[in-house]
Amino acid sequence: AACAVRFPSAVFGVASVFLAYVLGWQITKRKRIGLTAAAILALNPWHIAMSRVGIESNLGVLIFEAALLAFLYGLTRPRLLIPAAILFVATIYTYTTYTVFTPLFILATAWVTYGELAKHRKLSLISIALFFLLLVPLLSEGRFKTAQSRATQVNFLKDKALVDGVSLKRAACQQAYPQAVCQILENKPILYA
Repeated sequence: AACAVRFPSAVFGVASVFLAYVLGWQITKRKRIGLTAAAILALNPWHIAMSRVGIESNLGVLIFEAALLAFLYGLTRPRLLIPAAILFVATIYTYTTYTVFTPLFILATAWVTYGELAKHRKLSLISIALFFLLLVPLLSEGRFKTAQSRATQVNFLKDKALVDGVSLKRAACQQAYPQAVCQILENKPILYA
């Protein structure tokens, strides 16, 4: 059973290394840069660890690379903008982090490549509409609550242990200094900063 979970993840990891090569070569038109990008990803400890276990972030990396590659090719072959949009949406469905990263990346990339996208306005608009249409299921109440629950779990600002720690430090401080001084020295904004 463990092999059935780990094998696809290992395949996704190897495919990600290959796509890193293609992306490096496509962006710079230099094979050496492509090989360097592939080597960096292949030897990256995080990537190796994620490829050895069945974790969805590994699939997200592969889909994101495929989406970016489709987008880059779509600048010269506009029909590929539609698969790029579908793949970018797929990243959002694979891993929570892409919910924030992918839209920001798309905005930045669209800003940089606006001139090229404007040449293919019709397909660009169809791709944008398709992107948002495929995101509609994410707006359902259950899916939103799941994302909100995950955000609460990883939000250090809501960590009860940190708040309790501030209270303990403030109490210890008040044994030596006035309360006003301790409120200035021991508080949540300073701790978070």
